[in-house]
Amino acid sequence: MDIFLIQIPFVRTQYIAWWAQGISLLLEGGIPLATALALTEKSIPNQQFCASIHNLKTKIDEGYSLAHAMINESHLFSTQICAILSVGYEAEKLPAAFAHIADQQTTIIKQKLHRISTIIPPILMIFLGILLILLIMIIYSPLMTFANTI
Repeated sequence: MDIFLIQIPFVRTQYIAWWAQGISLLLEGGIPLATALALTEKSIPNQQFCASIHNLKTKIDEGYSLAHAMINESHLFSTQICAILSVGYEAEKLPAAFAHIADQQTTIIKQKLHRISTIIPPILMIFLGILLILLIMIIYSPLMTFANTI
């Protein structure tokens, strides 16, 4: 089930926002990156996402940069996220980069929810209109056939 959930863009965006916010807070508190990755790995309820974070931690422990390790997990992280973290790492502002990603992902989620909430009422009105027309036809159809027989 987790594999299917992580494929849904909305769910993946939410997990990335949670993860980035957690990493940002831990790094601002002075926790090393590898420890912060290990801690946030346990906070996400999706096992597939946790496995990807574990792979990131393993690659960083092996000496790879964060951006290079994230590129290997390209099914989860976009190139834009990798680029932001690469710049944050080079500028030694990794907590701010993670906070920016969390804010960006949260904004994306809010925009998608707003689009959905704007589309649903007109679709619901059309559906109810069709349902009302069908109901009227069902009620009046026997009355019309009865009136024709008299």
